[in-house]
Amino acid sequence: MKKLSILEILHDKKGSSLIFAVFLLVIFGFIGVTLITILSNESISSSEELLSTKAFYLAESSCEITIADNLTGTNELIYDENNKTSLTYNNFTIEIIREIKDNVTVYECMAYNDLVKRKIKVKIQN
Repeated sequence: MKKLSILEILHDKKGSSLIFAVFLLVIFGFIGVTLITILSNESISSSEELLSTKAFYLAESSCEITIADNLTGTNELIYDENNKTSLTYNNFTIEIIREIKDNVTVYECMAYNDLVKRKIKVKIQN
């Protein structure tokens, strides 16, 4: 058996294709895992933004209902002894807290679930 020098081993093409293929598999695997991680995080971020937007519009709608109830004098909203009323809608809890000071009524309208909470305050001059 003939001894090969280092230069002869490096120039020998046998097995170099296998090493190159394994190297490419590792690189593509790393790129694939990175892409999956990025897309997963974007999906979570997007769904949280959607929930936040829903909470905001629910809080805004509850303020509009409160203003209409106050202006028309129909008193359809029933407040407890703490001047608070609440209801649930699509996994959201909506709370309206009323605070009356002098000639100003302040309504704090909140919509929240386990992930997000949005709050809007409205002041109405009596």
